[in-house]
Amino acid sequence: MRNYLRIFLATADIIEKKITYRMVLEVSNVQIKVMDNGPLRISGEVELIDVDGNKFTTKEIFSLCRCGRSSKMPFCDASHKGNFDSCVRAEKVLGE
Repeated sequence: MRNYLRIFLATADIIEKKITYRMVLEVSNVQIKVMDNGPLRISGEVELIDVDGNKFTTKEIFSLCRCGRSSKMPFCDASHKGNFDSCVRAEKVLGE
């Protein structure tokens, strides 16, 4: 089950006439996981676009290349295996 954040925008005055409208913006939970010696694993509903605003076709779970070796950029094609070394960890904050 997806969790959604619903944002409601309400009443607006347009051309001296009161018009009531409601817009619902649904944002699903998104997770980006940095894989050891591998790609960025993206899960959730996201829109991936290039610098010109063109949309890439994605699935609900996909991986983005971090090593630069993929022939399917920006997606991972597993070319990193044995050729890429990166194990990053987030800094732990006391009290969490």
